[in-house]
Amino acid sequence: MTTAPVRRPGPRATVPEVAPEELRLFRRLQRLRVVTPFQAHWLVEHFNELNPDTGRGRTERNTRMRLQRLEKEGFLKQALTHPERGGYSGVYYWLGGKALRVLGCPDEKSLLRPPPVHVLRYLLLRNDVYARARSEGWHVISPTLSSEDLHPKLLERVNGYVTRHLEKRVKQYPRGGWADTLRDWQRAMPTSLRFDWLLKQDQVSNNETLVLVVVDDPRRAILAPKPGAKPKAPLKLPTTPCAKCGTTAWALCRDGRADFQCTTSGCGAAARRPQPAPAQSEGLPRYLPDVELLLRDPTSRWNPATGELDHVSPRLRQWRRFFEKRNQKDLLATDTRFPDLWAEKTRVPTSPSSGALSRPAIKSA
Repeated sequence: MTTAPVRRPGPRATVPEVAPEELRLFRRLQRLRVVTPFQAHWLVEHFNELNPDTGRGRTERNTRMRLQRLEKEGFLKQALTHPERGGYSGVYYWLGGKALRVLGCPDEKSLLRPPPVHVLRYLLLRNDVYARARSEGWHVISPTLSSEDLHPKLLERVNGYVTRHLEKRVKQYPRGGWADTLRDWQRAMPTSLRFDWLLKQDQVSNNETLVLVVVDDPRRAILAPKPGAKPKAPLKLPTTPCAKCGTTAWALCRDGRADFQCTTSGCGAAARRPQPAPAQSEGLPRYLPDVELLLRDPTSRWNPATGELDHVSPRLRQWRRFFEKRNQKDLLATDTRFPDLWAEKTRVPTSPSSGALSRPAIKSA
């Protein structure tokens, strides 16, 4: 049996008192993991609301100063988004030890470490989509951004949009087979909020626009493996202790009845490898009438001068093939929102007439 860790002598750390808007920031960061000043300004409601003292909207500069103060006080940690740029790089923040105590989860040490670079690029791009959409008046429907108690209402708005547009097509084309499509949708409509959506209502025409947001997560597969296919990832020994004896002494099991076996003398407990995360495309609604698409990935590179992608990553090509096969090319043609919103951009060389030195094109965010 393992013994409980001995606490160092001395008084326990007290829980600091913070303002309500700072607590909302910490809770939002707990979900988003990282945030830039621009993202914090638009994803924490208090930071962009009207200032009751001046009657004006709070500025992004005000948000930046608040984040800097919280970082100095130990509530947040800070790092450069692109260290190779030095002083030209932006910054991002994540939770510090004092913020974890405020949230009541001081033992979640994984939140104290910055994410790996490839994960950081994905998180910053995803959060940029959320913040950019909110700054332009879109309502963001997201399982990540919203607490779980709000998911049923948010999902109802998405399902209601698709249902209304299918019913509209049934009336317009009574013999076009849309009645069968509507019945199939009502039987198989999503029961949980698993994808990101943007919703905007035109106040003049009262028309709604719904956009499906897909930001490729490099940690997860795009398509589900074929039935019976062997997992490609090699087996890694578990880092969790054995449920029977409490030790961490695993070895690969050779008799095929399990994946791992505890090697502690007299134990012999077995364990299976954890189930992989579901594929990103799994559970995506098949019927998306009058729904637009916003498809992004963190490794393709956008050229602002040409308005096109200089580099299309293999994973973005895979996503495009998936949507082309599932929803035809009509859905891909609607991907016109925020055309310049990409994680990687080609920096256009400075014109010699401007008096600045011309440099070769390099990657930037």
